[in-house]
Amino acid sequence: VFDYDNEDFDIPGEGIPIQRFTKAVSLKLKEALSQQHIDLDDITGVGIIWSNALIVKHLSDKSFPRGTTAQVTGYADGNAYRKGEFFTKDLYDGFDIGESFLSAMKSAGINPKVFIIGNDTVFTLKASTNADAGMVASTGANATDIDGNGIILNTEMGGIYDIDSEYLSEGDRMLLTWDKGKKAIKLEDLMAGKWLPLIFEGHVITLAKKGVKSLANAEKYISSVAHEKIRGCDLEKLINGEETPDIFDVPECKECLQELREIASILVKRAGRLAAAMAYFSLYNQLQRKDSVVLSLDSSQARHLQGYLETMESQLNDLVEKNKRVKIELQHPHGFITVPMKGLAEALVGELARI
Repeated sequence: VFDYDNEDFDIPGEGIPIQRFTKAVSLKLKEALSQQHIDLDDITGVGIIWSNALIVKHLSDKSFPRGTTAQVTGYADGNAYRKGEFFTKDLYDGFDIGESFLSAMKSAGINPKVFIIGNDTVFTLKASTNADAGMVASTGANATDIDGNGIILNTEMGGIYDIDSEYLSEGDRMLLTWDKGKKAIKLEDLMAGKWLPLIFEGHVITLAKKGVKSLANAEKYISSVAHEKIRGCDLEKLINGEETPDIFDVPECKECLQELREIASILVKRAGRLAAAMAYFSLYNQLQRKDSVVLSLDSSQARHLQGYLETMESQLNDLVEKNKRVKIELQHPHGFITVPMKGLAEALVGELARI
């Protein structure tokens, strides 16, 4: 019913940011439903997609709402909650995210019979009717695993796996220079949208300092603009050659636009290879049980960056045994309906059917 940036929900008030955020979301939902003449009493199921680490727990079957709640995990050790959304500030391990949403919705007059909260990778898996794994590679990167009992697990592997320094270039290591609190380069740093522009920036600067004279002026320009000015959509236009992105539409960059395009393309293809590694890790246990598996993929990189998906598919086929087959189902949003939302709808329907 609506689609807004996170910052639009940072309203003044009491409590820590997550409490203000859940209150703002609930009030906006109430307003939007009212505008569409939907009675709040008709809302029987509510689901929350949470793109960070959670420990999911069942709500009691003897009370309403039924379904799940979830607690924060991985916050203290720094392996999770790395994207830096404002509402994650002041969280702590064990904080009940589900309870915060339920309390805020109750105050707004929304009282569902079923409430489900879970990670976006889990719901990405459920967005496909026959998937063996769910993977997200957009702002961050993460994937599921399925244990021997069929339980879907959120691995948080994007933030857990450190990349050994011997596999990093000097351009990669610029991330550590810019972020003094960063102790290691993680798997998702090299393949997800939040960090790819910075990785690109680091390589342009490093190559120029290593003596690539054609990049000298571009390096001075890029170094002069604040970090995070280059966005994923800028890399998309640069790689796809559709038009010159505004940030590169300056004399310093125009004189070496082809070189910049080649650097971006190489880094995107490397990101695709690393995405294949994550997919392989995610599917590994299922590949021990089955000869043919399906990965449900939600990835803005795969949808928009030329070479990402093609490299991912090729590398993944090289990783699996010759008698095994992996199919990647790249999912697409439909308007405001994101890929995890489709999986969440399936989960809500299943839980409502149990009442």
